[in-house]
Amino acid sequence: MRKSKPIVKIILTLAVLTMLFPAAARAQSLSDLQKRQKDIQSNRSQVTEQYNETTEQINQIEQEIRNLDQQLSDGQDALDRISAQLEDTNQLLAKTQADLAQAEADHEAQYQLFKERLKFMYENGSYGYLEVLFQAKDFSDFLNRAEYINRIARSDKEMLEKLQAAEDLVNEKLAEVTDQKARVETLLADQTAKQDELTYTLSAKQAYLDQLDADAQTYQSKLDMLKQQDDDIKALIKKAQDDLKAQQAAAAAAKRAKAAASQASAYAGGSMSWPVPGHYLISDTFRARNNPVNGKREFHTGVDIPAPTGSAITAARGGVVIYAGWMSGYGNTVIIDSGGGVTCLYGHNSKLVVGVGQSVAEGEKIAKAGSTGNSTGPHCHFQVMVDGTAVNPKKYLNY
Repeated sequence: MRKSKPIVKIILTLAVLTMLFPAAARAQSLSDLQKRQKDIQSNRSQVTEQYNETTEQINQIEQEIRNLDQQLSDGQDALDRISAQLEDTNQLLAKTQADLAQAEADHEAQYQLFKERLKFMYENGSYGYLEVLFQAKDFSDFLNRAEYINRIARSDKEMLEKLQAAEDLVNEKLAEVTDQKARVETLLADQTAKQDELTYTLSAKQAYLDQLDADAQTYQSKLDMLKQQDDDIKALIKKAQDDLKAQQAAAAAAKRAKAAASQASAYAGGSMSWPVPGHYLISDTFRARNNPVNGKREFHTGVDIPAPTGSAITAARGGVVIYAGWMSGYGNTVIIDSGGGVTCLYGHNSKLVVGVGQSVAEGEKIAKAGSTGNSTGPHCHFQVMVDGTAVNPKKYLNY
């Protein structure tokens, strides 16, 4: 049989390391990507909160602007009503002023007529009235003429009094209308000031709304960018995870290939044949060690060859079975005396197929692999003794 060369083991080891180190690098890269994703998602959360706050402010300002628009509209209606009222008052004032002028003119005309009569009486004394009286045809006519003269005098007096009263009334009306006009003008000025203030406030609110709209657009752009970054990094994370899985699978395959190569390597042979055909991996050698079961420091007196439970255990050299049974620590054990002081021990078997006194040939099946006694897994403990003292089996197996 052909022996596994050391160079093969080195190549397989390097292959495994080559597969493992990129996987570690990718795992670190995956960690960085996941940290970056967490940062992006944190930024998205913050920007979303800012965007939502800005949107709420926009809704509030828009409502305030609608309220201001309504107030301006109502104010404009009030302003139009006051302007119309002022126009009516101006017209009434103009008419009252015209009425006053007419009353003054009538009063002046009547006063001039009265002055003309007084002047006539002054210049002619009482002759004018006496002449009228003396021209009476009889006493009855005299009385009528006298009554007529009295009526003229009373009429002049009453007319002057009426005209004065009318003039006074028009003056009162004029004062009232003038006062009304002043009040309407005050209302107009106040309403105009309110409209100006509302217009200024509306302009400021609209400017603030424009700024909020710009901020919202900026936040939306940031959110779009962060979403794209999040999508991109999710894709990178998935690729890194897929690559990591692929590397891990490749590493596992390489490991399996190494194990298979180790097990499949042909045994080159020594003075003894290999005791576990088809299973050539040695898990522990002839050396000082800590016992894997109890942890105590001890000397391992043979080699351990892992094999599945039930695997064939064969005689490394022919001879006579001098022990076949349970042995403390070794479980089911076979010891074969090959002569010349050389004996071989096979321990931890699941089943023995030979008995004491039986002669066996080299390569003949003597037991089945197991994990009896102090064992951590199914394997064969193979031990070579010369004159009762354990020696390194490597001298006989040449592994």
